[in-house]
Amino acid sequence: MLPSHPVPPAQGTLPSWFSLDGILDEVRLFDRALSAEKVARAARLAATAPPPDIPPRVLPSGPAGPGRFGAYYTRLRYYEEWDAQWPVAEHPDVVVQFDGSPVRVVFWRGLRYSPAWVTENGLWLADQSGESGNDEGSVEHMQDIHTKYSHVRIIESSPARAVVHWRYAPVSGHDHNWPVSQVRSDGRFAQAADHATSFSISQNFPTHHREDAGFEWVAMLYGATFDEPAKLVPLARSWMRPPELRVLRGAVESRGYDVGQRAYPLRCSTAGACAELSLELRASPDSPLVNALLVLEGFGDGAVDVSIGGQRLEPGRALRTGYRRTLDGTDLLVWPEKTSTEPVGVRIALRGAGVRGSAPRARTPR
Repeated sequence: MLPSHPVPPAQGTLPSWFSLDGILDEVRLFDRALSAEKVARAARLAATAPPPDIPPRVLPSGPAGPGRFGAYYTRLRYYEEWDAQWPVAEHPDVVVQFDGSPVRVVFWRGLRYSPAWVTENGLWLADQSGESGNDEGSVEHMQDIHTKYSHVRIIESSPARAVVHWRYAPVSGHDHNWPVSQVRSDGRFAQAADHATSFSISQNFPTHHREDAGFEWVAMLYGATFDEPAKLVPLARSWMRPPELRVLRGAVESRGYDVGQRAYPLRCSTAGACAELSLELRASPDSPLVNALLVLEGFGDGAVDVSIGGQRLEPGRALRTGYRRTLDGTDLLVWPEKTSTEPVGVRIALRGAGVRGSAPRARTPR
């Protein structure tokens, strides 16, 4: 059957298979039409039905509450009948947890792996991502009902950062058979809140960055906070107008600011060359510092000491470090929790690198 109430022009709404998903009770068949009076009388005589024996259907988002920070492979279960449609193994989905917030980021196959921020009370915020259209209707990742072209993988996960890669291909409803729906449609108007649905609460128009050979990209900053909206201004400004980073000491090459990583990548000239570094982040009211991430490529292994403004930071909430091991060596990630509108000095040293021999012995006076 053709789904009802399509969003015009509805080129992407096609006939689909339907089935009953629920419980039928007190069903009666008649060989004649009943009058309105008889129908009303039967309705008044009907006993109050108990709650249906159907478990609540809550979109799966992993364990509630704060957790151990990082990205984790898992299998998110919705309900038995829906899960049975997916011949998957035990790790098809990804959940990112935060130790300082009950909010999670969920990459679930029921949303075509589109990343969704899930609040502590179960509200989901996902992005519609890249979309276009043709004679077949809308062309978007949401039409990839069976996730034939959409997949997700964890690139890295450490105390300093988690990186998850979501890749997809926009397709139309004609390609194969929103959230969790199996209907072949590029948009329908919801008639009742009787199952999972979605709606648009905003629309973004990000800047398109055009580069050589027709390459084009956009970047957007997403998140969730319990603070007032005005308190997000410094964070946004630190991303769009990041402070300049200067290398004061150390054999390291600065690559500026990478808006895609929201980080400062630096390259050590050789292994061990970055054993002691002095940097300066030239923050200002127009370019504030808000929790910068430093990525030291080729730093090597070993514990480090990090100081900001001459004060040593203890590992924990104020300082998170991580290591990214590659075929070429080991990269160090440093994430200090620091906000400033004035220049800030940063010292990173391999533990023990500041010791330059024993202290001179005192002479005995004659």
